[in-house]
Amino acid sequence: MTRYIDVNDVSKLVAEVGMTQVLTTMASYIEQDYRRWDTFEKTVTSDRSR
Repeated sequence: MTRYIDVNDVSKLVAEVGMTQVLTTMASYIEQDYRRWDTFEKTVTSDRSR
């Protein structure tokens, strides 16, 4: 499950661990996801509420 983090959450995280660590960790997670891209279930969805 994906957790939503808002501006206040990000501010607290940056204050606790520092901007460099936050960005480095986020980049690592993004890279790991892209390396697994072929294993993701990809489906087309239609959101008519927009």
